[in-house]
Amino acid sequence: MAWEPEAKEKLDRLWLGYTEAAGAPHLRETITALYEQAAPDDVLVAAAAEEAIFVTYHALVNSEDHVIVETPCYESALTVARSTGAAVSEWVRYFENGWANNIDSLVKLIRPNTKLIYINTPSNPTGTLMNKTVFTQLMALAEEQNIIVFCDEVYRELEHDPTMRLPAATDLYANAISLGSMSKSYGLPGLRLG
Repeated sequence: MAWEPEAKEKLDRLWLGYTEAAGAPHLRETITALYEQAAPDDVLVAAAAEEAIFVTYHALVNSEDHVIVETPCYESALTVARSTGAAVSEWVRYFENGWANNIDSLVKLIRPNTKLIYINTPSNPTGTLMNKTVFTQLMALAEEQNIIVFCDEVYRELEHDPTMRLPAATDLYANAISLGSMSKSYGLPGLRLG
């Protein structure tokens, strides 16, 4: 405690009771600094990104819905979508094509009951970043069709070239969800925050 100024006073003022279900207000306020359009009430803190994926799918999707999942992906993105009972289509990217996203193939997957599109950029496991034009087209398409975009941004801020960083999905489209985590970009998996 001697290493941090006023540590004893801060500890004495620290409240150790339950916090709000959405997360501690000061934490939600701090998280909003990562986004241009977010307010603290827009932020939901989860125990980890995995929990946020589960909560998002099960809160928003049911067996009457259709979900599109960009693949290859973090396995939970696909398996948890299927666990809702929804019809699930894969928006497949291919190594032979440099893992590029084909917007035309996405358009062909959309159905009248498509409720949510899951994307992951920078991608786990490919490490690729979605092309900015495709990203913008996807957001416009989703807005036109009133489809939720669930953007797994857990690896955001780890781009090799920060000038290539895409904006947060939630900053581009009001019906988008940006998922972040402490485990990857910040190297703090023990904090279990998503």
